[in-house]
Amino acid sequence: LNKGIYGLVYSGKYWNTEFSEWLYSKGFIQSQSEPPYFVFYNKHNQWLRLLFFVDDMLYAGSNDAIEKEFEESVRNRFDVKFLGPAKWFLQMRIHQHKDKSYTLDQHRYVLNTLQRYDPNSEFPEHETPFPPDYTFSKDNRPVTDHDKHIIEERHKRLPFRSAVCTLLYLAYNTRADILFAVCKLAKACICPGETDFRALIWLIGYLRRRPNYAIKFYPDTTSNPVYNVCRQHRIPHTDLTVFSDASWQDCPDTGRSTVGYMIFHNGALIEANSTMPTTIAMSTSEAEYMAACSASMATAHIRMLLYDMTYLGTKQWRESTQRLPTIPSILMIDNEATVQIARNGKLTRKTRHIERRFHYVRQGQQDGTHQLHWIPCESQLADILTKTQVSSKIDLHIDKVLCTLPDHMLQPSNDSTEI
Repeated sequence: LNKGIYGLVYSGKYWNTEFSEWLYSKGFIQSQSEPPYFVFYNKHNQWLRLLFFVDDMLYAGSNDAIEKEFEESVRNRFDVKFLGPAKWFLQMRIHQHKDKSYTLDQHRYVLNTLQRYDPNSEFPEHETPFPPDYTFSKDNRPVTDHDKHIIEERHKRLPFRSAVCTLLYLAYNTRADILFAVCKLAKACICPGETDFRALIWLIGYLRRRPNYAIKFYPDTTSNPVYNVCRQHRIPHTDLTVFSDASWQDCPDTGRSTVGYMIFHNGALIEANSTMPTTIAMSTSEAEYMAACSASMATAHIRMLLYDMTYLGTKQWRESTQRLPTIPSILMIDNEATVQIARNGKLTRKTRHIERRFHYVRQGQQDGTHQLHWIPCESQLADILTKTQVSSKIDLHIDKVLCTLPDHMLQPSNDSTEI
């Protein structure tokens, strides 16, 4: 056979190559910072933007005429369905509200996950993603084969690795509130212990308690919680606002620190991550500096993507510069020493050992790519990505990061079509 069969390993790759080459032949230009993004300009300067992942596609044009022309061109080459305005994309629901805002949610995905791993609703509900006393460690693993067999028999109806992988897709898309918990549990997938299973059951109970969170995209740049946080602390607000945080040496096995960041575009959360750098930080400020480095590198990619979305296909686009003509991105940190390390170019006995790659933070501060500002802990939204906290603390952050879906969107729907 000289073609890829649907469902096999290389099928997606073959289809991606086939469709991309067809787009090139039609005059589309591909973004190098985000390959799934294509843009087309015709001789009348009308545009069409396209985003596709395997066989799911989203597109928008500057007017109806260029959209109809594109649809006819695709229909003549491929056997496809055009489903109208986007409602679903990659298991995520897209909904426009009366106030012109949009929400992106995976409420149905959460319900399907609960039905799969807790069909009888046996797990108790909880107000926090993690037990307050849980700490991932290799000591949680069963010591003997007998212990492992007992744990497997006790939790044979809950496949640990499958459940964690399912939750990872949820956490990295629309539910940043569980990202810290899922990333910690992912480290226990090889040989989970009884403590790890209890933490997973706790997390599933949290999702049952709170299945209706979503990411909100605001029509006005000044009517969102992130703008209010900046205004409250007299910090300049830009389109890209970033929060980064760290938990110093919270890994009992290695002494490594957990770092996390959230990137907001006009108040909407567009990227979040919780990870553990290999380097061992010697102080809290160094751990925060490492978190700021991760955040600033991720923000650099977002800036390149925004640059392509603004200028790709136009005469103003320059591959060598790719710099947005706006004020620097704002990076907010709750450690004053970290802010001073970035602003001050001096090396001291406490900072001269820091690896050069982490000084990307200082470089960006100097060339105007981003600006660091101190913010108090109670306003540090990335705090939920680095540590376990009680509900009274995390709720203050979650309400600013995510929104709650209205009741009419929580009713079962017969619309299972995905674009």
